[in-house]
Amino acid sequence: MKKVLLILIIVPVIIFILDLFGSKTYSFSKLEIDRNVTRQEYYGDGLGRIYKNRLGVTFFNGIYPRLNKFQTKFFSDLSSGFIFILFYTLLVILGLRKFNEK
Repeated sequence: MKKVLLILIIVPVIIFILDLFGSKTYSFSKLEIDRNVTRQEYYGDGLGRIYKNRLGVTFFNGIYPRLNKFQTKFFSDLSSGFIFILFYTLLVILGLRKFNEK
């Protein structure tokens, strides 16, 4: 029983992680690149020194878009019914085991 439960948990987690860190996940489309450039022009006027220094440019050009894409990909994968079926199955199994201990 423990081996089956372990397999039911590990296999979907591995599939989820491989999909999350795939090589095509973080390639940007032309629309996303254009949106990033437009955002730079807009924020650059208002924030000036804060936005245009090296740290700000590096963050908003390299880190922020990838972090945003990671966040979008991570939470959109959690909307899959398959993940929640596994969670509910695990909760039912653990609940039945706890109920039968009494």
